[in-house]
Formats: sequence, structure tokens, C-alpha cells
Amino acid sequence: MAQYDALFVTIEKPAIAQLLRDNDTFAYMRVGGPNPMLIKKALSAAGQVPAERCAIPPGHGSDDSLLDAAGSGRLYLLDYAGLGDIAPTGAVNKPLTGTGYGYAPIALFARPKSGRSLVPVAIQCGQDPAVSPIFLRVDDATNTEAYWAWQSAKTAVQVADFNYHEMFVHLGRTHLMSEAFAMATQRQLASRIR
Repeated sequence: MAQYDALFVTIEKPAIAQLLRDNDTFAYMRVGGPNPMLIKKALSAAGQVPAERCAIPPGHGSDDSLLDAAGSGRLYLLDYAGLGDIAPTGAVNKPLTGTGYGYAPIALFARPKSGRSLVPVAIQCGQDPAVSPIFLRVDDATNTEAYWAWQSAKTAVQVADFNYHEMFVHLGRTHLMSEAFAMATQRQLASRIR
């Protein structure tokens, strides 16, 4: 964190930097961030949650479970399967930056029985449950191994969200789509009206 803080010498560090580990902020960014249309309601645990790609954990609270949340319309799915080959399994050797990793995670969110805000419940960092374990939400920082595994899984979702936005929403739906019309307009309309 000291290396990150050292980057902000001439400008102020963004306020959101203090909330990066917060689970509520993480959930808010799924609906208030750049890709709010990507999250979908899971109509049933067997129906929309891709069982062949995501192993559903048994529960997320003492009086609630994911299956119950799915059955009552309170379960939401965020699936980055569209990243495909952009997120290969395993390490990738990048010429400029060295070894790197890309993920196409699946994240589950639930709305509590007595609440309106989404709660992050579980994250699987890859599309294959045999290779990618599920990380469950951890709020207790004293359980350091589970806490930092959860924070790492949230980071994988944040990075995938950014990659999805830049590749599909920004580049694909903005530049590649509109620039085709701009080129066609330039080539097909008369240069001057007589």
C-alpha cells in the first residue's frame, strides 16, 4: 500500500481508495460501476446459475442459503464467460510486463431477506469448478488466509469488470460500432449539396 500511496504526490488520492476492501462498495460497483447491465437475476439455482461452470456453495448466512435466495428471486449472477480467450487458464508471459494472469470469474450476490442492497456471497475466479475453487465472503480480517483469499477474488472480479468494459462496452460498442457508420457516412454522402 505504501507503493500505491507514493504515486499520489502531486494529486490527492481518490476517496474510493479507502474503501477498496469494503464488501458493500464492491457490491455497489456491480450496479453503480461501468457495467451495470452485466449482472443478472438468477431465476432458480438450477436454471440460470451455470451448474456445469459454477459449484454453488451451500449457504451464505445462518438463516439463509443461496438456494433459498435463488428460489425467492434474491440471487444475482455476474458471469464474465464472455472474456473467453482474453482470460486464459494459467499464467501468460507478457513481453513488456512479464508473467501475468487473466480471469473470467463468476460471482454470486444475494439480496438479504430484509434488505435492498446486494451482498457479495461467493466468487469463482475461473469458469471451470474443477480448477477454480469458490471463495466465500469473509468479513473477519483476523482469519488472514481466508480474508486475503476473498480480497484477491474480489480483485479478480474488479479486473475482469474493467477488461470487459474496455473490450466490449467501450471499444466494441463505442469505437468499432460508431466508427463504421462514420466511415460509411464520409464515403457515401456527397461532399457538397447542389
